[in-house]
Amino acid sequence: MKIKLDGKELDFTCKTEKFKTDIDSGHKHREEHDYRGSAIKGSVYEDSDYSLWIEHVVEIKKPDNKVFWFMWYNNKSGKPLLTMSAVFSKNDLLKVLNNIDIKINIIDIDFK
Repeated sequence: MKIKLDGKELDFTCKTEKFKTDIDSGHKHREEHDYRGSAIKGSVYEDSDYSLWIEHVVEIKKPDNKVFWFMWYNNKSGKPLLTMSAVFSKNDLLKVLNNIDIKINIIDIDFK
């Protein structure tokens, strides 16, 4: 579900029982937003209907536990498409990105 702030649902945010998008960290998902949460400028993937983001996430009961997750959103509603996502540390994120790079090089995908 979306995060609510002052009774208003925030597009491109997600809150579960344990974690939520850290709207005070990172970059805006959309220029018109007054809040942040994306770990990088722009989405990892986006088409006219859906987008995939790497987000800053905070544990609700332990706000000092800052982690990340991948989250899919509906671009029209700003609603998260997942009800949960695995969280991971910054070091884990670097490993994931490195593994993606290695696998792309191994399978020799032609992106031209």
